[in-house]
Order: sequence, then C-alpha cells, then structure tokens
Amino acid sequence: MLAALRSMWALFFGLTVLWLGVGMSYSLLILRATNEGFTGFELGIMQTSYQVGWLIAAVIGAPLIRRVGHIRVFSAMSAASSAIIVMHLLWIHPWVWSLERMWMGVCTASLMIVCESWLNDMSENDIRGKVFGIYTILSWGAPVVGIGMLRYGDINTAFYFIVATIFISVAVIPMLLTVSRTPSFIDSERLSVKALYKKSPLGVIGAFVSGAVQGGFFSTVIIFANASGFPKDQALTLNMVAIGGGIVSQWPIAMLSDRFDRRKVLLIVAATGALVGLAWAYFADFAFWPTLMGMGLLSSVILSLYSLCVSHTNDYLSSTQIVPASGTLILLYGFGAAAAPAVLSPLILQQPENFYWVIGGLMATLALFTLYRMTRRSGVAVEDQADTIAVSTASPYASVVTVAEEWGEDVETEQGRHDRTEGNSDK
Repeated sequence: MLAALRSMWALFFGLTVLWLGVGMSYSLLILRATNEGFTGFELGIMQTSYQVGWLIAAVIGAPLIRRVGHIRVFSAMSAASSAIIVMHLLWIHPWVWSLERMWMGVCTASLMIVCESWLNDMSENDIRGKVFGIYTILSWGAPVVGIGMLRYGDINTAFYFIVATIFISVAVIPMLLTVSRTPSFIDSERLSVKALYKKSPLGVIGAFVSGAVQGGFFSTVIIFANASGFPKDQALTLNMVAIGGGIVSQWPIAMLSDRFDRRKVLLIVAATGALVGLAWAYFADFAFWPTLMGMGLLSSVILSLYSLCVSHTNDYLSSTQIVPASGTLILLYGFGAAAAPAVLSPLILQQPENFYWVIGGLMATLALFTLYRMTRRSGVAVEDQADTIAVSTASPYASVVTVAEEWGEDVETEQGRHDRTEGNSDK
C-alpha cells in the first residue's frame, strides 16, 4: 500500500494544489460578483454555467485524452484554467463571467478525468477503495483550505485571482516531471435512461435528485450566507463547513450501507436531510451558530447521496451493464446539478430561508420515493451486496471506470445476480 502511494505522489500533490486554486476561485467569484451587484438570476446562471461545463467535459473529455494523452490534456487545461481566472478581471459582466465559468467547468472536469482515471489505472483492486478514499479527502479538503485563505485579504483586488492562478499553474509541474506510466483509456457506451429505469427506478430518480441537492447546496451556500447578512468571515466559515462536513460521515455511511439494506440507509440519510432542512427553514433566525450547525448536518448526509444511489443501482446489474449504467447515472446527476443553482439562487435572494425549503423538499422527495420503492420490490440480500466505495462526482469518465472495476471483478458472481434480478425486475 505504501509503495503504491509513493508512486502516486505526483498525482496527489497536483490534485491537492489544483483544488486549492479551484476552491479559492469558486467562492471568490461568488463573493466578488455579489459585491459587483450581480442579481440572483445572474448569480444562478453563473453557477449553472459551471455545471454545464462539466457536462460538456463528459462529452469531449474522453476523446481528447484518447487523442493526445493524459499529460498533454492536464497541461493544456491547467494553462486554460489559469488564463480564465485572470480574464475575469478584464471585463466584469455577468454574462461574460457566466461564459468564463462554463469554460472553467470544462477545464476543471477534464483535469479531474485525467487525475481519477490515472489513479484508477495505478491502483490494484485490493487498494482501490483506500486510494479513492484518500482522493476524496484531498479533493474535498483542499478547497476548504483555499476558501479559508480568503478570510485574510481583500477580495475586491486582483490579489486572490493571482494566487488562485499560481496554485493551478503549479499543479502541473509534478505531472510533467513524473516518470510513472500513463494509463490506457477505455471507451464505454451509455445505457438509456428508460432501460436503466426498468432495472433500478430508485437509482435513476436518486441520481437526478442527488445532483440537484448537491448542485444546489454547494453552489449556493455562499449566496445564502451573503443574503442572510453574514459578514465575509462568517460566510466563508459556513462555506468551509458545508464543503468539509461531509468528509467525516462518508465512511460511516458507506459501512452501514454494506451491512444493511442500502435502501434503508438511503431512506435514513434522505429523511435526516429533509428533517434538518425543513426544521431549519421553519425555525430559521439566521444566527451564526445555529446556521453553522445546520450546514454541518446537511453536508454530512448530502455528500453520500450519490454514492448510495450508484451502489444500489449496481446491485441489480451484471458486470457488462455497470459501465454504461454509470455513464447514464453521472449524466442524470449532472443535469440535476446544472438546473438547481439557476432555480435556487433567485429564490434565496427573495427569502434566504428558501435555501432550506428547497434542499429539505428535495431530500423529502427522495426519502418518499425510496419508501415507495421499498414497497414495490424486495431488496438484494445483504450478503450479495457489493462493497460501497466513495464514488466521486468529479468526473463522469473516471467515476464510470472506478465503479466498473470495483463491481466487475467477478463476472460469474455478477452474472448470477443479473439472472436473479431478471426474474424479479418486473415484480
């Protein structure tokens, strides 16, 4: 394990420094846009544009890497990201920033495709879960540090734009100097939404709703903090807790889902999020400490939603269906994540408590649908469930390959599960 991790130091270092810059720029732009007088609708479009960029990367990222290679794509996208961040200072206009945010999303997602697919290729099956556990901590922990740095300077100057650019530029250095082999690239097709829904209705609905919840929550928490009247330091602290809070609960929830019916775990997680969101909406007084507690509680359940939905879906698939199904799930997630900020941002500026109402309502919808599905079909026996891993939503391609590797190790076992499921899928 230690020898394998030593061989991955360049990837981990590059990933960490990259997310320091990306995390810093993400919150910096929202704060600066608010100070520049962007409306709620304009803020929502700006955040949605970033998610649209991730969807574009799902289409162009894989062919680009296949054509020119991992290192060239990482170098090109790092250079483009650095340029885009500085370009925000040239023309401060909501529609220009939205276009730049879209291309920043393309670059960021492409960078994550490179990192995740490379890590996946370098990891043996027996350590892949641990490697991606470290990856999850770094990819969510580094932005917390980057956001924290914004507390100590003036966001209305060019200083932090330059710092974020430096971080992203430095991230490419170890990648260019690494002597590790570059991975091969595997193509995969997608399973249609209709076909996947027949296999796992909860997986399809859950992927879309989890995208809407996570996209809405993480994209608008800083907008909510500003609309609620919190000063910059407190707004940044709320954002840090919102991003970092889910890291702590990832593994306990994953372990529970390996020991119990995943639908029950998903029901509890979604119901908890609904209860917290709706309770905070009803009793909201926008004092700092109760709000901080609410952010931590919501984050602790929101971050695990997508992994639970993917894990549940794969329990009903054969090994040959896992890769195409995962591609469909990540796109459903992406559509939800892209739509939510555009809808939620204006609502927050009308009434800040709408942040809680929408997030709580989405979680309640998922909980109710999970409960409904539990009455329609018996679950997979716990002993037949595959181990849960923390599936990253950072890149469509890498998530597909990682899931396929984890659940596709034993074709005969999976085929047996598929045969059993075929007999129960229409019940």
